[in-house]
Amino acid sequence: MFKKLIVAGLAFTLAAQAPVNAKDNLGGILAGVIGAVIVGAVIANIVNQLDADAKAKREAAVRAAQKKNAGASTTWKSNNASGKIKVTKVETMPDGRVCREVRETITFQGKPDTEVRNECG
Repeated sequence: MFKKLIVAGLAFTLAAQAPVNAKDNLGGILAGVIGAVIVGAVIANIVNQLDADAKAKREAAVRAAQKKNAGASTTWKSNNASGKIKVTKVETMPDGRVCREVRETITFQGKPDTEVRNECG
């Protein structure tokens, strides 16, 4: 899961910051990649701490969000954590893949953490 989150964060960051001329924006791309890795690592760390029930409920919510339209959200709740996954944008890529920008917030031990990522299927 950790690798999936980092890869998704990196893909989103690179796609969102893709310049016309990569040499002109290399610093921006690197800053975005570093930011995506840090955010992805925070969410991945939280997911690793969830109990089996919370992990299962979150995974079901992630799968459900992968089929939703822009503006739709999915929530889940367990004894020690809760989460919300909102689809903020849906785009069809030139190769036919459908990509969704999602904003996921997990509240664990009373502290919410949020990640924005791109998921393509």
